[in-house]
Amino acid sequence: MPEIDDIIERRSSGTDATGTIVAAIRLLNKGVTRWALRALMKEVEMQGEKKPLMEWALAKYAGEKQCPTIAHLIAPLLEIGMKLTAAYLRSDEDALRQMPSDPAVRRGTHNYSEGA
Repeated sequence: MPEIDDIIERRSSGTDATGTIVAAIRLLNKGVTRWALRALMKEVEMQGEKKPLMEWALAKYAGEKQCPTIAHLIAPLLEIGMKLTAAYLRSDEDALRQMPSDPAVRRGTHNYSEGA
């Protein structure tokens, strides 16, 4: 069975990462994954800063070290999901990984997910 990284390498074509995130949320906003997205909307506090778990997990995915423990546990699952999404939508995973490094993108992703 081919590795996820091999599949991604074959299907990657450099599609815009912003569209990939929006498309992924639309695709995943059904059934069990809808329940998981709702769980990611819950507020988590760390050192006096309160944010939705999704923002913390995206920050960890983008490489930030200061995140609650729960975000460290969720980040590997998020990474697998992002790799699969990038491969399925033929997007550049590196560009996708860079996007959540901007806090405004994380908040926007959360807001879009909450309203979807």
